[in-house]
Amino acid sequence: MDPGAERSVRIRAWLARIAEVEAWVRVHRALPVNRRSPRSERLAEARLADWLTWQRSRLQYELLTTYERQRLEALDGFLWDPRSERWEAKLIAVDRFLTDHRRAPLTRSAVAAERALGHWLAHQRLLRRRGVLSEERATELSYLDRRITRVQARERREDDQS
Repeated sequence: MDPGAERSVRIRAWLARIAEVEAWVRVHRALPVNRRSPRSERLAEARLADWLTWQRSRLQYELLTTYERQRLEALDGFLWDPRSERWEAKLIAVDRFLTDHRRAPLTRSAVAAERALGHWLAHQRLLRRRGVLSEERATELSYLDRRITRVQARERREDDQS
């Protein structure tokens, strides 16, 4: 196949797949997620999620055109690095919890949202101890831990004075 025809086939395939993803988002109001399951709808979702993952890797190698990049970015909820962005969002949520409650979230809280944040924080600390957390994340987590220590010490001093 000559290069021009091969490129045309690739473009048509890409356009067909992005149209499938857009249709999925319209119907489900969310991006497809790779949940391996025997149900045919789940397999279709996994196929689309895998394609999005492939597009993210193509960006790293600068293989996406400007048009492709813009089209992907136009998808509701699309993130180039979803794991990092979710990690940052959790870190911000813990920081916000600390500001609002003047203490770290508890892993044994009766409130599910607090419990989830507490477990996330405990898990990140474990990953840091094991040396698995990236240097950047370990630094951010250490900063948060120092902030937690300062806020809790201030809270204890205020309790002692009253």
